[in-house]
Amino acid sequence: MRRKEPIEHWSEIIKQARAMPTRSRCAMEKASDRGWFFSWQGSLKAVNNLITQLETVEDEEIDNILSSHYTAYLPAYTSALTSSFPARKIAIDAAVYAHNMEDADGFYLSIPVFLAQADGLFSELSKTESPLSIKSSKGGKAAVQGLEWIKNKIGNNQRPADLLDPLFQLHLLDLLKSTGARKTEFESTGKVFSALNRHQILHGEVSDYGTEINSLKAFSFLVFMGLHIPSVLSLADDSKFGSL
Repeated sequence: MRRKEPIEHWSEIIKQARAMPTRSRCAMEKASDRGWFFSWQGSLKAVNNLITQLETVEDEEIDNILSSHYTAYLPAYTSALTSSFPARKIAIDAAVYAHNMEDADGFYLSIPVFLAQADGLFSELSKTESPLSIKSSKGGKAAVQGLEWIKNKIGNNQRPADLLDPLFQLHLLDLLKSTGARKTEFESTGKVFSALNRHQILHGEVSDYGTEINSLKAFSFLVFMGLHIPSVLSLADDSKFGSL
């Protein structure tokens, strides 16, 4: 005879599930501050374990955790991306091949392609031209162009908003930091900007970006755009968040 789980056990599971979007937002904030994005792909247990790790570690340990995560799941994420977007399979597979080259020079090839495909996927999904360009609203608040589409899709539903939080902060992150913002930062801190930056790479402003960690960060952005956003919006459309 099948053993019944205690009511208290299921009550705790439901409580944890309801808290996960908020916990995820906080973990995503820590990750994105260091140039990383992560996705709710795979089992709920795996996602919860990743969130728990990010909640409990010091900032300098985040690189190790997410480097290990994306290295381990690189084949699975690649398969999911190319299955969902077959027209992009050749480009994505080529970038992954370059990333996996024994010669580290491959990172110089993989990073621009990962970033360009992430940009293209966001444009394809949102049907927005230049969705990563930053614009200011009438109230003076800046945001990426494609955010308007996200807001129209989720409305006032806070749970999907929590899971998509990096999009709301994208214009402030190093990845999209403008030339002016980088200059201002240098003038105030004296530190030369060296983070992964989409504009600098795609416009050839830098030539020292080819590292494994930058390639994995760029891949994490592609996974976020191509897998995470559609899965969260699918849940929002089905009103499944309201059942938690």
